[in-house]
Formats: sequence, C-alpha cells, structure tokens
Amino acid sequence: MALISTWKQVSETTKMRKAQTEPEISITIQPSEWWINLIDMVIENIGLGSARNIRFEVISDFECEKGKFVSNIGYIKNGLDYFAPKQKLTFFLTSLLENFEEKKLSLLKLRCSIKTRQTRLTTILLNYFAQFEGLIHTEKPPLYIIAENIKEIKEDIHLLSNGRE
Repeated sequence: MALISTWKQVSETTKMRKAQTEPEISITIQPSEWWINLIDMVIENIGLGSARNIRFEVISDFECEKGKFVSNIGYIKNGLDYFAPKQKLTFFLTSLLENFEEKKLSLLKLRCSIKTRQTRLTTILLNYFAQFEGLIHTEKPPLYIIAENIKEIKEDIHLLSNGRE
C-alpha cells in the first residue's frame, strides 16, 4: 500500500514540475488602451517556462488595412525564436472606424505551435470582430487624459519661463 501511495506522490510531483516549466502562449484581440475603436493583438507567454521556436499558421486571414493582412505581420510570418515567461507583445491590428461592416463579418483564425522537449503545444485563436460592435467609452481613456495634462503643463512651463502668467 505504501508503494502505491509513494508512486502517486511521485507522479503528481512530476506533473506539477512539468506544469511549472511549460510555456503557454495566449493570443488575444482587445480594444486598445488608447482608444476603444483601435484593436490590438496581444501575444503573451502566460506559462512559467520559456518558449522556443514559436511558429504561427494563419488558417483564416484578416485584412487589417487595405491590402495589409495578418499573414504579413513580421511576428506571424517569421515566428519567434524565443519568448520569455510572462513576456508580452502588444501591437496595433486594425481600426474599427474603417469598413466595420466588412470587418464584423470577418474571421481571424491562427494556430500557434511551440516545440518543447517532449511535445508540441498548440494554441488556436478564433476571433469574429462582431463582438466589438457597439463598444463605447464612458470617458476618455486614462492615457489620453495624461497626455492632454502633460501638454497643458508644458504650455504652462513655457509661459512661466518666458515671464508670462
């Protein structure tokens, strides 16, 4: 009986250690912090292990801007050689202010593969842009407000340095 209990504990410990050293790539689409109608793609290693030899396959492409497709984005086309634990890439994908009616019917489907020591891990992103229809800000985004305030401070400092109030 003790042998079975020990075997179970060793098995669980091995599984836990593996989970703590495996990478896990998350790919999401989200509204930009700057403006809700600008959409960012976020690629993040949410696992605790480093990811190597990351490759993307575009199953269903998406036209980000006129004549520019997801399949031509450098990270997607060329992959990533190394991605540290908790590393995140956030980049502009598209604006919903242009051709929203077309975009909301579009489908973006990506497959991400990582080769680990023992296995090949795969993540799939399936995204319809219709989910962003009707999103509104109740106020200006915080980063926008900060930028406006810095501009005002700059103008005030300029006035003070020239002897005007």
